[in-house]
Amino acid sequence: MFDRPFYARDAAPSKGETAGRMASVALFWIFCAAVVVALALLFIFGEGFGADSLDRVSSMLSRGLQGGAQISSDVISFDAQPGNVIEPYLDGIAVLTSNRLVCYDTIGGERLAAERVFMRPALQTSLKNVLAYDRNGTTLLLANRHGFVIDCQWERPIITAKLNRAGWLALVTQGSGYKAVVHVFDPDGVLAFRYSSPEYYITDAAVSPDGSLLAVACAGFTDNWVSGRLRVFDLTHTGEASPEDVTAAICDLDGEMIYELFFPKNDSIAAMTEKGAAYWDAKGSLLGRTELEGRYLQDYSALDNAIILRTSRGRSGSGARLDSYGWDGEHLGWQTLKNDVICQSGRGGCVTVVTADAITVYDAKLAAVSDQPNQTHVRAVRQCDTGPVYLIYSDNARLYKP
Repeated sequence: MFDRPFYARDAAPSKGETAGRMASVALFWIFCAAVVVALALLFIFGEGFGADSLDRVSSMLSRGLQGGAQISSDVISFDAQPGNVIEPYLDGIAVLTSNRLVCYDTIGGERLAAERVFMRPALQTSLKNVLAYDRNGTTLLLANRHGFVIDCQWERPIITAKLNRAGWLALVTQGSGYKAVVHVFDPDGVLAFRYSSPEYYITDAAVSPDGSLLAVACAGFTDNWVSGRLRVFDLTHTGEASPEDVTAAICDLDGEMIYELFFPKNDSIAAMTEKGAAYWDAKGSLLGRTELEGRYLQDYSALDNAIILRTSRGRSGSGARLDSYGWDGEHLGWQTLKNDVICQSGRGGCVTVVTADAITVYDAKLAAVSDQPNQTHVRAVRQCDTGPVYLIYSDNARLYKP
């Protein structure tokens, strides 16, 4: 009855199936041809064909497949307290309240938790560690993905503290018989250096990315006039040497105060001052300055290769504007903001700015990478080092991928 087995007849493709397969093959080769053309154009008109070109092509194809920005459906829920402090940590977030530190993963699971009392909670995170402390109090917690490496009540009140991206900690405390004391800890919580300042108050301190240098911002009085000083220590030759022996540079600032210090690179130092920003090399030579030119500083974000200043015409924040400067003072770009800014957050290579209307992500030269309507009434954002952003609400957070 049949000229071939029944199962063979079912396996034989029909004319329609054959045409469909041919169409699929044709589409595949068209896609491959488009990729080849794109690579060729980059080679001819771009900056040369290499790893950077491949990264750009990969990024473009990835964006095309994703279809634009995405907000994760996973919600990280936490206690809705007015004084919550939130920072990105690992691939999730860390939340510090007046009585609890919790580190969450991307889907809201608790990685680490501790109950302590924080009258003025302060939180910082790095690529390795999370730091929680009580500003002007004594509670101090330093942890990594494996657990706590420092968990104590410090003997003197804490003035300020700073983690660098590698996890080095510069802790500034009050000192008995001294104006202030700086304690330097390595990423494992081991004390590596200590400096006690007998004459100058200390407003901030920072460790270089490789842990080789410590920069200390000092403030004192000369002839009843406030004066600032930058002091740099070489941490590679500490051993039994005194702080004076390992002092690499001392820079006196004429009537100018340093509020915050950064190490953009191992051999350069940046500082926010009353006049704007200033930049030195590791030997204390001034590299450049960024003046505010009569505008008022509202906020700033330190990126890997630039600092983003948000200024305004008045103290109220009217006429807001973003300016990007390289770590040598070079002006990289600017943007005028039409609406009042709710908040900004910058890390890695991007800064995210939130207004009542939009959530906009800019690169280091202030070119818009992504622009999303602020339809969900975001309260704050926290930029991650790797690119994504956490959208912060009163009692939860969601991951946003521009």
